Amino acid sequence: MVDLHRLWALIKINLIYRQPELTLRERKNHKSGDQLIKKFSLMDLGSGALLAIVFGWIFLASDFIRSPGLFTLMVVWFGVVTISQEIMFIYNIFFDNRDLNAYLPLPFKMSELFLAKMLTVCRSTLLVTLPLYVMMLLTAWQARGFFWLRVLVASLAYLLLVILLCLLGN
Repeated sequence: MVDLHRLWALIKINLIYRQPELTLRERKNHKSGDQLIKKFSLMDLGSGALLAIVFGWIFLASDFIRSPGLFTLMVVWFGVVTISQEIMFIYNIFFDNRDLNAYLPLPFKMSELFLAKMLTVCRSTLLVTLPLYVMMLLTAWQARGFFWLRVLVASLAYLLLVILLCLLGN
């Protein structure tokens, strides 16, 4: 059984290691610990929301029902961007920080460490794919049929796509 409190503590540590250059810059500004986590979380939410708004505005001019090739192109393009981001995060979190020796004297299981690292990568990946969710919702809005069923199908398709991208990148 995984202790969620310990898992969250490990995820917070991995969020700091996710982007070492940004962490160093923020530490020079005398930020540490929870201040860094709060700053990085706000930056992630802000950039994800900005991406969703900008691409959502662009997607409003597109009719994805009549041009499935454009829909597929956007899914592939965001998939490639997402996987490239995942590769960078995986390298920074798993290989570059070399934190395993620091965890050896602590009462963490290897499965908890690995799960926390994977969840950190997936959390970071989720924010890059928010424009895909907007695109799927706009496609559901443009389609015919029962509206709430279309929204449910679009949400499930997005969730399935994010899981697939997390698995492909990891």
